[in-house]
Amino acid sequence: MKILIVSHTCFSTHNNMGKTLLSYFRGFAPEELAQLYFHRETPAETACCRYYRFTDGDALKSLFTRREQGESFGLFTPDEQNSNGGGSALSFLYRWGQRRTAMVHCLRNLLWKCSRWETRRLWQWIEDFSPDAVFFAAGDYSFSYEIAARIAKARNIPLLVCCVDDFYLHNRNADSILGSFLHRRFLKRVFHTMDQVQAVFVICESLKREYEVLFDRPCYLLHTPAVPYSGTPEQTNRIAYIGNLELKREESLVQLGRTLQMLEIPGIPKHLDVYSGEEDSKILKHMTMENGIRFHGPLPGEQVQAVMASCLAVIHTESFRPKMQAIVRHSVSAKIPDALQNGPCLIAYGPAGIASMDYLLKTGAAYCITDPEKLRPQLEIILSNEALRRKIVARARAVAAKNHNPYGGSDLIRQVLEEVCDR
Repeated sequence: MKILIVSHTCFSTHNNMGKTLLSYFRGFAPEELAQLYFHRETPAETACCRYYRFTDGDALKSLFTRREQGESFGLFTPDEQNSNGGGSALSFLYRWGQRRTAMVHCLRNLLWKCSRWETRRLWQWIEDFSPDAVFFAAGDYSFSYEIAARIAKARNIPLLVCCVDDFYLHNRNADSILGSFLHRRFLKRVFHTMDQVQAVFVICESLKREYEVLFDRPCYLLHTPAVPYSGTPEQTNRIAYIGNLELKREESLVQLGRTLQMLEIPGIPKHLDVYSGEEDSKILKHMTMENGIRFHGPLPGEQVQAVMASCLAVIHTESFRPKMQAIVRHSVSAKIPDALQNGPCLIAYGPAGIASMDYLLKTGAAYCITDPEKLRPQLEIILSNEALRRKIVARARAVAAKNHNPYGGSDLIRQVLEEVCDR
């Protein structure tokens, strides 16, 4: 079975969506997969037999040159000269685009609508691969829905959609007139695409319930797989947070760090070790030892498991601000499966009512603190009770074995693909 994956990001070991896709298709042979993607990076893994990359830079060039842009490559990545997708100007544009404001959405969708992404070169690449189905990793830009649907319709093959976040029920730009207008247009494009979709994969139970009603399509719960760590890590007393600091997570980390400074527990550090690629100075100014935080910068993807396995505890956190809660209400961090599979005791600090916290509360796979007023006494309980931590780790491993085994995602995707292709 040959699957064409359409996504914004490529297979990767350092990018959250790239790592998620890599885990979903771990059980497929490279010859079964091809990937069309829209970011300038090159794949860190030879997971596919072939790739086609068309970036924002290519879209912009096509407007001025009217020549075919984009490039295809196989198991070997392109020359380093081509892999960066442009110089400092384009790097600035990508950073600007990550802000995801209503204006950014408007301009990027307009750029792609006017561009020449649909080329003879692309169609020949698709023809040479001859996919049996399209697997679309959905995002919040309407142009990608149009591309995935166009390819599936032209080839007369099934289209499957994977949603690892909620882009439809919540509009993060709803506080502006432009944001509300664009979201309505975006949903129009989404519903038009969903009319063509055979199945929808979602990351949590709440999205499954909501989307089965919203789209009137079969939805499948696709937990993120995690691979057990095979090394022998050095044991430390570190309490670590690994991940991004967006959506006001830094506020919760500061609360945790300052609370650690107040505790007097033998062998327990008075600071958090935070590993993140965050570059925003407004956030980084809070990542200080005065706030009980030792900031390390980004952690390479291949080191995440080793660092987790070496810690005394690992942190998952979310913001208690209502606006931030609305954004992450249906999100489950990609780091949670890794922590359940490889980490020590997972301590989750955040509000109940969002998917990640509710999943951990329901399964008992983490020590959950959902009330800021109880942070100090509850943190003291878990950090002073090694037996309780071991009990939670045992439950975490059982949950990981059931829901996050390395090939569970691949098996489900293959099963659904075979069903829809046989119809």
